Amino acid sequence: MKRIRIGSAIILGLLMFGVTAQGQETKDKNGPSKTSPTNAGSQTDSKASDAEKKKPEEPMTKVKGYLPANWKQLGLTDDQKQEIYKRQAYHRAKVKMLEAEIEKIKSEERTSLEAVLTDLQKKRLREILLEKAPKPE
Repeated sequence: MKRIRIGSAIILGLLMFGVTAQGQETKDKNGPSKTSPTNAGSQTDSKASDAEKKKPEEPMTKVKGYLPANWKQLGLTDDQKQEIYKRQAYHRAKVKMLEAEIEKIKSEERTSLEAVLTDLQKKRLREILLEKAPKPE
């Protein structure tokens, strides 16, 4: 069950990271803001980007989240709140990925430690763990 929860958290984190990374703009030092780094120096893409600029902008989806304690008293604008929520989502996803990495390292450590044991010791360890495991009623 724990693995399913961790796997779901990783997938959710990656999706959230992908959405936030996709929505960020990059700025060229000598030019206007670009939505994609692949369009940075191309002349033919400037015509396409001019056409994109003329299209009406789609409304941004609002990100939900919670402000840190006492931050409501600061009089934050909606844009500031949305930016805080986006950054929280980014960092939460990053933490989830690191937690998954920690679990992977712990698993590797356990496997490595068990490699030191003899077959008889491994069998005895399993017996001990089964004795201590909660018994279904």
